[in-house]
Amino acid sequence: MRLTQKLSQPIRSEADVEQRSAQETISRRSGNLSGRPDLPIELQHLSDISSNRVGPQRYPATTPTVAGPQQLPQAASRASGSRSPPALDASGPGKSIRRDIRGNPVKATQSESSWGTHTWKELSPAHRSLIVQFVDEILETAVQCKTEYDFDNTFVYLNKPIQDYSSAIEACQIWRRDFSKSELSLAEVSVDLCQCVGSDTYGFRMIWDFIDKFNCVGNDELGDVARGRSFFRDRGRQDVPDSEVRSESAENTHAGIAEGIYRTPSTENFFNQTVPHSKSHMRGALNSETYKSFSQSGTPFINGVSGFMQQIAMHMELDGLYEEAPQPERDRRETIIVLLAAAMVACGNHGLMDAILPAKTYGYFPDVPEPLTGHGGYDRSIQALVAHLRKIGLPTERLIRTPPTRKVVSHN
Repeated sequence: MRLTQKLSQPIRSEADVEQRSAQETISRRSGNLSGRPDLPIELQHLSDISSNRVGPQRYPATTPTVAGPQQLPQAASRASGSRSPPALDASGPGKSIRRDIRGNPVKATQSESSWGTHTWKELSPAHRSLIVQFVDEILETAVQCKTEYDFDNTFVYLNKPIQDYSSAIEACQIWRRDFSKSELSLAEVSVDLCQCVGSDTYGFRMIWDFIDKFNCVGNDELGDVARGRSFFRDRGRQDVPDSEVRSESAENTHAGIAEGIYRTPSTENFFNQTVPHSKSHMRGALNSETYKSFSQSGTPFINGVSGFMQQIAMHMELDGLYEEAPQPERDRRETIIVLLAAAMVACGNHGLMDAILPAKTYGYFPDVPEPLTGHGGYDRSIQALVAHLRKIGLPTERLIRTPPTRKVVSHN
């Protein structure tokens, strides 16, 4: 079971903590991360700190920045709250793409949404066990980080009160105990698990934010592998004004990233309870080169690349570099990443490529080309990803086939 590398052994009690040498504590404070404008905002607050949990020293080569397109699709220029009918938008020679109210290709959002719900509704017992084990490992790591923080909180910066993180850990532990006793059907259990890892209903994503604060200490170079990319420096997104957020769309039992009028039957009333969808609170920034790159390549843009998935990929890299891992371990990690990506699509928080791109910066999915490469980039990337998923035993059919559109009148 994974343990934070800063802890050589699991901490079982306060007495165990007190027995650690003073020299171990002092050794955490020899670095200096201040004055680094290229670091993520979380790390810019850290000063004169380091950690025993320093990760690998060899990193994937930095990939070149992809320039964004020069023209913005007309459909994307519609205001978020507009009810104007979606337009056909030119996307390459002789081609056109129907875009939704957010400027995203309708077929792509439908296919990703249908695939995400199908992946979790039909989750195999082996994959269900893999994700449950992953949740257990993360909960154990979070508890260890909390114990470490209680012992010495001078080496890590938190952007929320420790009580908030403690509450998230407790909430997820309660969910985990109830999950073990659940009398739901296997399909309902899978949907509940999807909601846990794909949204912050049970505190799972806040727990990741807490663990990431420890992972970042002393590992700024590893973080910069992803955070230094253009799509992280320019996230391409902006808040939707509160007056334009539709409450019936922001939280409901439906799944996916498709606009309400294009929602397919398999995504309706998917969850057992209402789930918040962050897609309703964010939209693309029209002057952003990152957003333009998504739009021109035909890649759905929901919240931009996922910082949550970057945290997960970096966490995995601290267990050992992907490029040095044996094939079964590579497959295991990529399976977890894809299942979490499907959960975030189902929960309406990210598009598939939003979730895959951060992992690719660390070398994952090496045979899948990056999608933000101009006209047709998304289609080429999806085709390669489908082939890759088939190799590691994950469902793909609904990711390619465009499901039928259900005619409804609501934009929820």
